Amino acid sequence: MSNSVTGTRFRLGRRTLLAGGAGVAAFLPARSFALDAGSLGISANSGRDVTSALNDAIRQAAARGATLQLDAGDYLVSDLKLPGGARISGNGARLVLSGGDMLLSAEDQGNILLSGLSLDGSGLGRRKTETTLVGFRNCEGVAIDTCSFSNFEANGLYAEASSINVWDCVFSGFGETGIHLQDCHLSQVRGNRVLKSGNGAIRIWRFEKGFDGSVVADNQISGVGSDSGNGENGNGINVFQADGVVVSGNVVQDCDFSAIRANSTRDTIISGNQCHDCREVAIFSEFAFSGSIIADNVIDKAATGISITNLDEEGHLATCTGNVVRNILPSSPTNPDTYPVGIYVEAEVAVTGNVVEDVPGLCIGAGWGPYLRNVLISNNVLRRGQVGIGVSVVDGAGAVEITNNLIAEMSQTAIGGFEWDKLVAKDLADGAYPHVGVSGNRIAG
Repeated sequence: MSNSVTGTRFRLGRRTLLAGGAGVAAFLPARSFALDAGSLGISANSGRDVTSALNDAIRQAAARGATLQLDAGDYLVSDLKLPGGARISGNGARLVLSGGDMLLSAEDQGNILLSGLSLDGSGLGRRKTETTLVGFRNCEGVAIDTCSFSNFEANGLYAEASSINVWDCVFSGFGETGIHLQDCHLSQVRGNRVLKSGNGAIRIWRFEKGFDGSVVADNQISGVGSDSGNGENGNGINVFQADGVVVSGNVVQDCDFSAIRANSTRDTIISGNQCHDCREVAIFSEFAFSGSIIADNVIDKAATGISITNLDEEGHLATCTGNVVRNILPSSPTNPDTYPVGIYVEAEVAVTGNVVEDVPGLCIGAGWGPYLRNVLISNNVLRRGQVGIGVSVVDGAGAVEITNNLIAEMSQTAIGGFEWDKLVAKDLADGAYPHVGVSGNRIAG
């Protein structure tokens, strides 16, 4: 993964990146009285830039502990600076970028609220840069709710080293990423819609591995492209080097690469998500991960359903339980190295209670060459594939236990041994490979 996150006028990054209710109430700033922007001489639809006057009004309202209320209509602005305690609310108010690289930002501030605003980038911004429409750096207690972000050629919202909650917002029409949280902590991204983003919808990233603890829940994501790269781009939800993150209850559809991708993470929970039409791996736990829980997700149409991989990078330790995986593609239109597999695992993984159907390859795959260690495959239902369970049998492959699975309607074999991508043994129950234990499985059809 490589990206730098730098803006022209607001420095977003320091270095190149490597390869509901009670909680909401507790996070929001204390209630305040409203100060009408019109009383300060700021009118909507004036047709002129009101940046200076609006900056003054925001500062006045914050100093008085008031919420600045904007009337419905358009306000042409650029590079608004938010002080600590800023609260801006609008009912039909639209802040429209009049020029430059950023609509509004805050740095080293706290207790900021944006509510009910439309934030429009006017089609400005520069694609393949990390400029952003709205940015926060070193800010605590930022809350954004029921806002819309749109129409900008770079990123929608970027926050660094901050604690930020984003609820019930709409992000649409971004050339890069809708929401990018970098080195943030204990943040929430809940109930948002992220539509038509050029390279990613929601990113939870860190410059170096460490605890993050953010929750990404109940969002709806659709239409994620990929301009370049093979992994960092094209994903609905991407967690990179951020530990203790929960990704749950999201609906992710139409992604060039993954619906949910966790790279080099620790103790990540990916549960109860819907993943539809992913053109690479739908749910990916990869590279130096440990402690992933992938449970109760639905995957319908992907090049690979679930991949828990990279023992060569010490990726290990996961459970894969209760998932429904179906309609795997014969190949990936975006990554030719992707194999048609329902669920693929390598090290210290329990694969239990999953249902996999319609795979033009392996329903479950265990290991690639010597990259296999301590895998349990038990109590799964596998139907209509070429191979029910495929296991690496090359020298150096580690222990696998295959028990009590129901395997039906396989065109080649139920449980087979592979040397890399070559099927070399169609029956592993004969004990020819001591590292593989096979018992209690039922073969049907």
